[in-house]
Amino acid sequence: MKPYPKYGQMVKGYKYAQPLSFDARYGHLASGQIPAECIEDCSGSGSVDGSVEYWRKRLDLSAILSPHTDLVVRYLREFGAWDDLESAGIDTLANRVLWTACCDIREQGEWGGLCH
Repeated sequence: MKPYPKYGQMVKGYKYAQPLSFDARYGHLASGQIPAECIEDCSGSGSVDGSVEYWRKRLDLSAILSPHTDLVVRYLREFGAWDDLESAGIDTLANRVLWTACCDIREQGEWGGLCH
């Protein structure tokens, strides 16, 4: 599996080597990439909770998503899978974002960020 996004798939000037970041207004992925190993580990069959937890910490995803909590909740709400979004902590929300992102990348080959 190749890392996402693959060079040339994003708009000109996209910064692959920087940490993940998101557009503050709409939640589009603005920079960074999710490592191929992370995608592989976090999108496998069965429970991948341990892998998601490990990669969330390694990518510092809670800190990255914290300023965008409203976008995170809106993004996750569209899945209709969780009823605790308003009360869940940022680590829990970040785990869910990472898991859904990795699954989207594995299944569809892309992930645009905190938007559908």
